[in-house]
Amino acid sequence: MPPTPETGGCSTSPLQASHSEHRSTLCNGTSIAGMSWLTADSGDDWTQPFNFADRVNYLVFDILGDICYGTSFKTMEPEDNPLKAMPRAAVKTLTVLYGIGKTPFLRLFTFLRPRGLSRVFKAVRPAQVVLFDKFVNSSIEQRLEREEQSEIWGEAREDMFHFLYHAKDSETGQAAFRGERLVAEAGMLLVAGSDSTSVTMSGLFFYLSHYPKVLETLRQELTKIFPSSEDIFPGPELASCKYLRAVIDEGMRMTPAGLSELPRQVLPGSTKIDGEYFPENTIVGTAAWCDGYNDEVYGDAAIYRSERWLVNDFNSADDVARIRANFHPFSIGPHNCAGTNFAMQELMLVVARTVHRLEFRLAPEWAKGAGLRHRRVVGGKEVPHFQLRDAYITVRDGPVLQFRKRHA
Repeated sequence: MPPTPETGGCSTSPLQASHSEHRSTLCNGTSIAGMSWLTADSGDDWTQPFNFADRVNYLVFDILGDICYGTSFKTMEPEDNPLKAMPRAAVKTLTVLYGIGKTPFLRLFTFLRPRGLSRVFKAVRPAQVVLFDKFVNSSIEQRLEREEQSEIWGEAREDMFHFLYHAKDSETGQAAFRGERLVAEAGMLLVAGSDSTSVTMSGLFFYLSHYPKVLETLRQELTKIFPSSEDIFPGPELASCKYLRAVIDEGMRMTPAGLSELPRQVLPGSTKIDGEYFPENTIVGTAAWCDGYNDEVYGDAAIYRSERWLVNDFNSADDVARIRANFHPFSIGPHNCAGTNFAMQELMLVVARTVHRLEFRLAPEWAKGAGLRHRRVVGGKEVPHFQLRDAYITVRDGPVLQFRKRHA
């Protein structure tokens, strides 16, 4: 559920521990065996078309399950698994709660919540919301049981939940998260963490499928540095892939995780923002979508152009510095995303290994049918534009892709 004054928000989570375990989880999920989720049973031919958003949801959901709760949900496995419904159930849950959070009656709802309104909302929840709530509570109960056992036997697994559970309030010295706050925080870690990566990948592979020259330039950079996809690991060599980073940054700009503003209330005494006066208690915010599509900053903001992030014959160092100063995909300040470094490592590894090992394309029928809605007119010309919907998280559908193994 979205954070509330009673439950806190995901910006408080500690994500800096157990780096080696996190790295191992990432690498296993994107190994040759782990990538069978994209090419299973296809041989050397193109796979059957599939919704890439769903597949990448499964991948990231499993990775985050391991990192948050210490267990893989195994949604990437081909067998039937009721947990495969969880990513879409999470979207439904956030869609419902986001509408409540944006209502002008929010303060009234907050007042009535401990006075019986919570029971009413719980009774009328859609089935998918009930399913997701049960899943989160069950996952937390199981992980909490293992954490309590580890305190007895001294064999703690240092995942996100471990550090969340042991976090202390800086003022009281007491446990920072228990009860509803622990449930809300642990659930938001999974939702926010999985959504931010999967939405970027969905948008990025949509644009790479439309811009083959960008894809080929990226592949050339990767194959020049790494002889095999199995040679790609987090580290200095991967971090040196400047075009890879530019491709991902452009994807995050055009497909932001969280389209609308994160509201902030002006503190007592009022404030000035960019020369504008705002009295105390005013709700302010800036939308990531507006920032990313600001023509005053990017010039041709509606066009996917990864080269804008690189110093070259057309962009000076000052040009690149100017757009980077406006670019905050993980927010900024004391409430920025605590998992920024991990999210970037995750994106760079998954994208690099996929592009190095596999070819992919838009499914022809989808491109000529449902995919046609993913366009917009710029300067009298239609250009690719991945359509998104705001529900606190970023809701998307597609692209529908086909993959096959790449042969050097």
